[in-house]
Amino acid sequence: MPEVYEAFGIADLTERLPQRIVPVGGVIAPMRAAMAAELGLENRPIVAQGGIDAHIGILGADTIEPGGMLFIGGTSIVQLVQLAEESDVSGFWGPYPNALNDGRWLVECGQVAAGSMLNWLAGEMFGLDAAGHAALIAEVAANPSRSEGLLALDYMMGNRTPYRDAALRGALMGLTLGHTRADVYAASIDSIALGSANVLSVLKARGVAVDRVMMAGGIVKNAAWLQATVDAIGQPVQVAREDNLSLVGTAAAAAAAIGAFPDLRAAAAACVAPSKELLPDPARAEWFQKMLPLYQDATERLRPVLHQLASRQREA
Repeated sequence: MPEVYEAFGIADLTERLPQRIVPVGGVIAPMRAAMAAELGLENRPIVAQGGIDAHIGILGADTIEPGGMLFIGGTSIVQLVQLAEESDVSGFWGPYPNALNDGRWLVECGQVAAGSMLNWLAGEMFGLDAAGHAALIAEVAANPSRSEGLLALDYMMGNRTPYRDAALRGALMGLTLGHTRADVYAASIDSIALGSANVLSVLKARGVAVDRVMMAGGIVKNAAWLQATVDAIGQPVQVAREDNLSLVGTAAAAAAAIGAFPDLRAAAAACVAPSKELLPDPARAEWFQKMLPLYQDATERLRPVLHQLASRQREA
């Protein structure tokens, strides 16, 4: 690495970087006396090393071992998995060695537009307030198959994974004068769910098995989006409805630091957030399985057109 710094004309960066690296769940030092006093503490508690917000959520979900996935759906989506060894995960971010715990390689997947796309559709396009949006969600949840004959692409802000293409754009195909806003909303939800299924499909093609999924975030408050995603994934999902998994994960890291558990793995197993299992609907899971190749094919066929449109948007 020093030769890289030298090539960029910053050879002295090595000396200016922190020389001590504290792993997640490690002890940094006792809290400074002045800080403890400011917080009104009589003692000086140990300060433990935390981690990146979504990454530390892996501990709260107890998906620290290979085969587990933390799926956080909100404004955007992040899906996190760990590998036992380095492997080809082209199209995704990573693998990062020892990013959370030693001996594991962290892979980060994600979708840029998710809840933001649904809020934009309900608010900006349909002019709905919060109550109207909630009623629309309930309408679609009661009849999710109303999107039949429509296909949307969820690339409203480009694609993060697995295509890593910022110039992709959203699309809605199959429209007729007979479609309603509930149909359009349902198709948009399905497009996000198909994007999630596509992430898992490409991971599988790269040899990354996902046996257990823990889901959290704003997605759990949107019944239509949540169920569509579980159907598209096609496997049971653990849903954490109440807890912020990053806060739970932070507590697990702190517990490991003070020696309450021998390591992060044991701390994650003991501190995992409560969850309930949500099963896919067999008929809808089959529908998504048949739609995924169409979603993938439409992406490739429309890519040149979407790139041209993105270029014109940048020039406007």
